[in-house]
Amino acid sequence: FFYFNNLGLLIKLPDEKHLASVLKCNKINILVDHPAFTIARKKELLTGKDFIEYVVDREHVEYLDNYQGIYSDNRFLPHGGKALNMNIKSLAERSIDVLYVGATKDYPMPTEEICIKCVDAMIENCDISAQKVIRRVLEEEFLTPDDDSSCIRQESIDYLHANELVALGYYRTETVRCLVEAGVKVEVHGPGWEGIDFADNPNLIIGDGLTPVECLEKMYDSKIVLNSMPWFK
Repeated sequence: FFYFNNLGLLIKLPDEKHLASVLKCNKINILVDHPAFTIARKKELLTGKDFIEYVVDREHVEYLDNYQGIYSDNRFLPHGGKALNMNIKSLAERSIDVLYVGATKDYPMPTEEICIKCVDAMIENCDISAQKVIRRVLEEEFLTPDDDSSCIRQESIDYLHANELVALGYYRTETVRCLVEAGVKVEVHGPGWEGIDFADNPNLIIGDGLTPVECLEKMYDSKIVLNSMPWFK
């Protein structure tokens, strides 16, 4: 039974039983998002070692083993890719200077003190993963020596997702802003770019949404392809 991002765990039979709990086979989940985002779905089904979880970051394997190991057999699966049967142009022949494919959104800044500190720390320490940043903030500023590791674990789960989205949204927008304001032409595809405060910059080229194949074709025609990683380190 294969599924992605734990969504298969939501499938129910007419009698309201979860399909994953009825199937007598391995359940294989390929998880792209951080495991903390979807732990609630997994807790409903204590499926044990017939639940095999593949994640795209080795640090996520460590997180699962430490905090959710009773639920699954956790393994690393690197990102794959697809190649098109196209002639590869030289850089001089490519028509796009810089390409970025992805949405941008101005996520609201959280109001809780701990969340504000976590977001600030993520933005200031872009070489450290979100879960390590949050753990550091908790240990240095909010937890007492009497708190055990379960406090860190639960707080990390509670704060990771929303705070990470704020930091990611900041870096996606600011990376493109820095380039276009420095005179570099950047072609972007994805929701949200029409609403940013520098959308009228002549160096910003806002294109339509792309299919996966169209995205690859654009990449083949680009000198530089920007990648804002979802805080995988």
